[in-house]
Amino acid sequence: MQLLEYFAWTYLNNKKINFIISIIGGFILLLQVYIIIISNLKGVEKQFTLLLLFIMTIIALYYNITNNKFRTEKGENGHLKWLWVDFPLPILIVGLFLWVYPPIRNNDLLTSLVIITTLSISLYNYYEYKTWGSMWCYIGNSFWLYLVIKSVYLTINNITKFT
Repeated sequence: MQLLEYFAWTYLNNKKINFIISIIGGFILLLQVYIIIISNLKGVEKQFTLLLLFIMTIIALYYNITNNKFRTEKGENGHLKWLWVDFPLPILIVGLFLWVYPPIRNNDLLTSLVIITTLSISLYNYYEYKTWGSMWCYIGNSFWLYLVIKSVYLTINNITKFT
């Protein structure tokens, strides 16, 4: 996603490339949610949640197409303003719920904590500046910090299995 953001900054004023990059960005974000659901839920719950996400995907596509939202602009705070994630509150709540619910339901406390923390930071940026911040940067850096801490813990405790 960071490479995509680089291209978004580079071609910010090129309407055609900006449009294509915005579609790719939306696809990548949706793909992340599909992967989270598929890897954390099972059975009917997984099927229902995937169906709900599919319906939300159709609604989001319709909303973005009819409102000409597949664009990216520079926000007041210097971050990219992704117009394609500027949804009405009900759509936003369901979409964010689908991102957070699977790890919580799967009792994956660490992942849930990282997602909720980074989502809180991003929500602040969204409501303050209409930008989302770099949530994947927060998650990526948090993940590496987690791996370092876990590696140190396992080494100190002489544990060989890394799960």
